[in-house]
Amino acid sequence: MVVKRYEKLFSPFKIGNVALRNRIVKTAAQTYFFDSGEHRISERAKAFYGACAKGGAGLIVVETPAMEWPLAEEGDRRFRIDDDKYIKDVSELTAAIHKHGCPAFVQFYHRGPWGGVYHTIAPRVAASAVTLKSEFDVHEDDPPHVLTIDEIEELIERYAGYAVRVSQAGFDGLEINAGADHLLHTFLSRFWNKRDDQYGPQTMENRTRFILNIVREIKKRVGEDFPIQILMNGIEIGAGEEGFTMEEARTVAKMLEAAGVDSLHVRSHWCGMHQGSYLHDCLFYPEPHIPIEDFPKELDWSRGGALANVPLAVMIKKRVV
Repeated sequence: MVVKRYEKLFSPFKIGNVALRNRIVKTAAQTYFFDSGEHRISERAKAFYGACAKGGAGLIVVETPAMEWPLAEEGDRRFRIDDDKYIKDVSELTAAIHKHGCPAFVQFYHRGPWGGVYHTIAPRVAASAVTLKSEFDVHEDDPPHVLTIDEIEELIERYAGYAVRVSQAGFDGLEINAGADHLLHTFLSRFWNKRDDQYGPQTMENRTRFILNIVREIKKRVGEDFPIQILMNGIEIGAGEEGFTMEEARTVAKMLEAAGVDSLHVRSHWCGMHQGSYLHDCLFYPEPHIPIEDFPKELDWSRGGALANVPLAVMIKKRVV
């Protein structure tokens, strides 16, 4: 019997045409349960994600495949889908989830300017050569490489090609991570984006061009019925007056909806602090170690960080269907 206060949580839901038995979602937080090397879909990963599905989750979002190149064959523990030869391996993972009646999405995210523990062979890249110095950050002292137009076009092709393969491998939809300080957010944020071309900060059309072109190309190749969810920042704190605002987030949400995006995953972000985006309880352990008062009053800190972003999602939901 479902307790009445949780009745909606356990009620069915749909993202696009994909039916969820309830609204409990295993997000794409990385497990590092995959292997490194050539074939990366491990028995451990299949067992873990299968167990999450068996436990009753309404949706499983699998952590990202490797998006940056050149790629470290050893040590990098993200699965591969950059070639058709990996489709069979990945289909074993989706089968382990589907066996228990649960749909599976996969998250795509490019690390962009993130370094530190996330360092790979691939160079750090961003919209502009912005450096970020903070006691909380995992960025480097040297600025990231500024993507050229040709490199942006290559990445649009990579996202779309990956989407075709994950759909062939049995995934029911995908989530594109445009949150935190990851690559796509560096185009949306005026703090990160200092370009003077068609991807520059001069207009919102320019700032969203990269992500919207990715969405459109995926929909064109995989079909309108293949759901796309966008993980986005509802606000960016700690970046001064150029930080991504709630009003800008509302505008971007409406543009994503118009481009065919099926759902939004909304977070807030402390610029330069990864855990400050999705593990808000970490901000209070052992005590608040960033100025919580700098966050907008709309966020709800009454539970020590848990559910803090709900008011942001509510405000954005009012702008979209």
